[in-house]
This record gives sequence, structure tokens and C-alpha cells, in this order.
Amino acid sequence: AERYLSGLIDHVTLYRTPLSVSELTTLRTSGVRTPTTGANFEACDGYDNDCNGTVDDGVTTAATWHLDADGDGYGGSTVTTTSCSQPAGYVLNSGDCSDVDAGIYPNADEYCDSRDNDCDGTIDEAAVDSRTWYTDADGDGYGDPASSSTSCSAPSGTVTVAGDCDDADASISPIGIEVCDRQDNNCDGSVDEATAVGAPTWYRDADTDGYGNAATSQPSCTQPAGYVSSSTDCNDATSNIHPLATEYCNSVDDDCDGQIDESSAANAPTWYLDADGDGYGGSASTPSCSQPTGYVSNSRDCNDSTTAVSPAATESCNGIDDDCDGTIDESSASNTTTWYRDADADGYGSAGSTTQACTQPAGYAATATDCNDSSASIRPGASEVCDGVDYDCDGQTDEGGTTVWYRDADGDGYGTTTSTTTGCSAPSGYVASSTDCNDASSSARPGAREVCDSLDNDCDGSTDELYFSTNFAGGIDTSILSANGNAAASNGSVNLARAAANQRGSLLYRSTIPDDSFYISFDMAQQSGSGADGLAVVFLNSSDYTSLGGGGGSQGYGGLSGWAVEFDSYQNAGYDADENHVALTVASNLSNISYNSNISEMENTGWHSVDVYFDQGAVQVYYDGSRVINSSIPNYNASSLTIGLSAATGASTNDHLIDNLEVGCY
Repeated sequence: AERYLSGLIDHVTLYRTPLSVSELTTLRTSGVRTPTTGANFEACDGYDNDCNGTVDDGVTTAATWHLDADGDGYGGSTVTTTSCSQPAGYVLNSGDCSDVDAGIYPNADEYCDSRDNDCDGTIDEAAVDSRTWYTDADGDGYGDPASSSTSCSAPSGTVTVAGDCDDADASISPIGIEVCDRQDNNCDGSVDEATAVGAPTWYRDADTDGYGNAATSQPSCTQPAGYVSSSTDCNDATSNIHPLATEYCNSVDDDCDGQIDESSAANAPTWYLDADGDGYGGSASTPSCSQPTGYVSNSRDCNDSTTAVSPAATESCNGIDDDCDGTIDESSASNTTTWYRDADADGYGSAGSTTQACTQPAGYAATATDCNDSSASIRPGASEVCDGVDYDCDGQTDEGGTTVWYRDADGDGYGTTTSTTTGCSAPSGYVASSTDCNDASSSARPGAREVCDSLDNDCDGSTDELYFSTNFAGGIDTSILSANGNAAASNGSVNLARAAANQRGSLLYRSTIPDDSFYISFDMAQQSGSGADGLAVVFLNSSDYTSLGGGGGSQGYGGLSGWAVEFDSYQNAGYDADENHVALTVASNLSNISYNSNISEMENTGWHSVDVYFDQGAVQVYYDGSRVINSSIPNYNASSLTIGLSAATGASTNDHLIDNLEVGCY
């Protein structure tokens, strides 16, 4: 019953059954309801809670049920109903993605059927009937068992058959052909087994001689122990018998060639044809393990066409080697001649030394009349000379002497062929030599010194020949020239004074030159320094070829006795008017006899040619082909000169080079 009360109670609802705590809480929080809205109090409990005559009607908390048309226990999402109890054909689950197929529902097994069997939004994933696919990288139809995946369809580059043991090589697979290559070509777990195509056949080598028995063999990619590749051993029980063995005369086929004791056997004796039947063979021979008919064991017969010649025959003087000893008509022949020793080979022998021979031996003569067999000039018929010796073996000495003597009119020890005499001793004014080319002058003779006088002083057929010439390619010839001070060979030339401070050097001819006409020619260069004094040609009034003069401004000749031609690139205060000049000077005091400053730059301008002509004090100087000095030395009275070149440096430096030096008559 419901009552409406004013004041404290507004609305009262009476319940037939006691309410639970949770129902009371719901009632308290749901607010006041009018009797017309009492449906809020209907609950799914099998009672007519709102007393409207209907049980569990209009309950807002009733469950939503989904139509399960295919009866697989999962409903669809499109057809639903609410009810406090499960209607027939309905289920609470609404996850069925295909309610017309009982095989499709959530968590169902996925199959490879292009359908989403388990309703997870993906088709054919992890299907229970999916296949395993293996990577086939080499495309040989077999996959790598270590690289696989499962799916309903084949991924690119995969196959369903595993078993490839090398997926990088298409020639290797379970159907590959096994060959001898140290690989498992057919993936059977074995490498290069005996069945491999091309596996060589090996033959048992029981005697280890390197050759096998053809009757015992086996194929194998590698050589088995005790087997070899050759099958040519004809006796595999002994190592001394094989194709490369040496054949011997032993009734055995040692070399497996099918023959026994053939003529090529190592110890087969050589037999020699005995054509004349004298028991001695000639040069024709044959090897054989047994003696052939008509052959003997020796080859000592030197003529196998006659029985008269053999090692057993007697030697006679007939031009034939009768006894085959390699010598014809030797001294032991039955009919030899006596010959006499001719030691001096003059055709006459000595009776004190003889030999027997069929023909004249070397060093022997047929006669024994030589009275001195140690001298070929002493013999019967020789010319007698005046020396107390019996040359013609007639028992007399010095009869008819014939020694030729030559007139030596100038008394120089050499005679001329234009006047001769004979006798046992030299007459006065005669000598034994006939090589004088001018018997009117004692200064002309073999070995005399050549001077510039238009005469052949040394009788060599030439006049006024060159004193010497050198290009220093082999250094300084010290038998001709004396290098003094700092002068030294340098790269095919001579550096008289190198580019360093306080250097002095000279290069002098070791022989004095007489007071006549001569010339000196050379090439010069001044370079590589800071600018120093030049070099000089010196004519020293002395025989000392080791002389060295002052340094620096005197070009290495200052203070010496004589004269000089200086080629100076430096101006020395007091006696040089300018830098580049050529001057004829007095060596002792550096005073100028002749001076020419019209000279181009000498220093660092390469090589320059110099020619100096000297004629009894008259001096001409040519520099690069131009005459720069033509003068004479005042009061010149020297009888001979020592000539050469000198140079020096002071604080300023230069290399002073000379090359192609020549001295000759002028």
C-alpha cells in the first residue's frame, strides 16, 4: 500500500520481502520515484518486484544476448536481445565474425583456407595445416634446414624440401653428383667417397716401390695408404722390380717390360766383333748378357781385317801399328835405325846420346859430328866468328872473323850503316850499333831528348813532336806532371785551387824545356765561389817542379824566379787596374810587362780556351781565339824553363779548373 504524508514523509514504498544491504543502498541513491516509475525496482530475480503482474520485465540490468545462428557458441554482433535469462539460440559472446559457419569463431584453429577462422582479423596466420618452407638461396630446389619459416603459401626463394648442405652452391644438393673436390656434393654426410664421379683408381703397392698391382685396386678421391696410381708393377712382392728398375743380367724381368736380360741390362758385358778370327775384337760391339757368336770380350785389335795385326803381333818398321799398342814403328821394332841427340837443333847430333827408332825422332839427327850440342851456332859448316870458339867444328878457332862494326863519327856511341868494317874486335871510331840518324851531331841519337829545333833528336823518325797532351780523364799522370799544394784531379779536370779560403796549387811539367820555341794550350774555368783571383801560366827559371808561390793576389806564383801570364778576375790594389785582365808579369815582384784589360767577364761564364806561344822570351797569348798579349820579356837570358800553371785564393774564393792541357813545339 502507498500513502502520501505531509511533512516528514513524502513517499513510502512497501516491499513484500526484506531488501538486502546493496538493494537498500541502490534504493537510497536512486532518488524518490513515483509509483508510475517503479520499474527501476524490478530485478532479474524471478520475482515481480514492481508488482505490475510481470516478472523480470523492463529490467535495465538484464544481459544482452547475441544470436548464434551457426551454433558454434559465439554470437554475431548484428542480432541481439536483452533478457534476464538466455533465450534459445542466443549466447553472451558476440565475437563470431561469420555466424553462418560453425567452423569460424574466436580462438578456433586457423586453417589455410583463405578465411579468418579464429576471427582475429588476419587470414591464414599460424594455420594448423600451414607448411614449413626452407630458404633455397642457390635455387637448386633444396632448402637450407637451418633457415625455415611456416606459412600457407611459399615465401619468395623458398622450397618445401630441406636437405641442402651448402645453400650457396647450386651444384651441391641431395641430388648433386659427388665428385672429388673435398665437398659433400650430394649432402649425404660424406665427402669425396669412393663412388664419386671421376674418383681415380688406386693400385695396391705391397712392396712400396711406387708401382701397384693391377689385380688389386680401389677407387678413391685421395690416395689410400699403400696404394699408388700406377698399375704397371709386374712383381709387387719385391721393390727391386718395377718399370723404372734397372735391368740386370739375372734371368728376371727387372723393369717389367716383358723381356728378360735384354741387351740394355746395366751389367750386360760388351762383346766385340772379331771379324778376322784372331781372338781380338775391333771397335764394332754389342752388349749382351751372353756371348754372341763371332764376338769376343776384348776390343784390342786395331785392324780387324787381317790376322797379321793384333796385340800379339811383332812390331816392325813398316808404317803400321803391328802390335796395336797405339804407337807405330816404336823403338822396340825389329829393324830400327840409330839416331843421335841434337839438343841445339842445328842438324848435327852428339855421339854420346843415341836412340833407336824407325824414323828420325824429334831432337835427333842422323849424324854424330856436332862438337858442341848446346849451341846451334856451333856445328860443321857454321861461320867462324872472333870469340875464341870453334864454330865450324874443324878443330880451329877465330879463323876469318866476320863481325860488322859501324862508323861513329860524332862519338855518341851510335854508328851509321853508311860506313862499316869487319873484324874480330872494333876498330877505333867504330861501334856495334848502327842506329844513329845523324852521325854529325852527338845530340842526335836514340834516346836523346827531343827539342824544338826542327831536328829528329831522338832518331824516332819524327821532328819537334808534342811534349805531352792530357784531358785528365784518368786523373793526373804523375810521371809527366807534378800536382803541388791543393791542386787535385776533379771530375775529369784539375782544380788548381778550390773554392775555399787560402788555397794554393800548381801543376808543373816534371822536365825542363830548353830555350827554344814551344806552346802551352788548355781550357780554363773560374766558378762556384765569391769572386777570387784567377790562375796563371808560369815560366820558372828553375828546375824545381814542386814550386809554390804566394797566395791570393799572386795566383800562386808570387815570389818565384821567372815570369807568368795571369788570367785574373779580381782587382788587387796597387798592381791591377781593374778586375778582368790578362797580364805578362815578373813572378818575383808581380810587376807587369804587358797588361790588357779589354777582357770579358771570366768568372762564372763557363769554359774559355787559352793558347800561349813562347819563343826565346817573346810571348803571345790568345784568349778564346783572340790575341790579348803580344810582348817580350826584357833582358831574357834563361837557358831552360820549368813550365806549368798555378792558382790561389785569399779571403775570396773560386774553383780554378783546367782541362785539355797540351804542350808542344812552336
